[in-house]
Amino acid sequence: MLRVTFIGVGGWVTNPSFGHISILVEGGSSKVLLDFGEGSYWGYVRCVGREPWDVDYLILTHRHGDHILGVPTLAQMARARGRVVRIASIPDAVGAVKDLLRAVGARHCLENLDFTELSLGSEASLGGVRVKAIPAKHSVTASSIIMKISSYVVAYSGDTLPNPSFLSEARGADVLIHEVSAPRELAEEARAYGHTSEVDVEYVVSYVKPRYFIPIHYSEYLPRLPAVPGTELVAPSPCGRVVIK
Repeated sequence: MLRVTFIGVGGWVTNPSFGHISILVEGGSSKVLLDFGEGSYWGYVRCVGREPWDVDYLILTHRHGDHILGVPTLAQMARARGRVVRIASIPDAVGAVKDLLRAVGARHCLENLDFTELSLGSEASLGGVRVKAIPAKHSVTASSIIMKISSYVVAYSGDTLPNPSFLSEARGADVLIHEVSAPRELAEEARAYGHTSEVDVEYVVSYVKPRYFIPIHYSEYLPRLPAVPGTELVAPSPCGRVVIK
């Protein structure tokens, strides 16, 4: 059984009720967090009912604030609780997190973070989970993630334009979590900043043919999405959960 719990589903410029991006994926005995935007620590406590110390790894896709600004609070709480948090990410984002903790006067909390660097284009074993970081098409160096957890394949776009390299690797995934950051009217603006819009959704889902499609990284409004035969659409909300058998 695979469980996906949404801590926050919004991008940086978003409706405050959506929260900033963070997703908990649980399969078998493995638990992985994907991204950790502002407010994610207490969002996790609210949504999951516990603090995140049983998570095997936190995977960060890139350095943008809506994906990493929850890490200083996580590090401070880890220090207060005598815990160490394992973080896996590409080198650019690892450097950004270290700089962020220094900038906010929490350099000492780096002792409570254990970093594993992910190489773009390569697979890595994070405990019982296999992860491949694929170069994303975004405004900064960023990754999309293909994750094999228990007997399931979860594909998470992070922030990116529709990317054939990622979509090819994701084909037939059990779950495709893909950003839909902008409405149809702002498609060109979204593309200029390295984001996917409503215009691209049918192509993305039809190409990958996942069992479940989960749009994520909302702007100020919920996206308008087409139905794609053969794929179940899941509309996430903070503290929502989907269970897959």
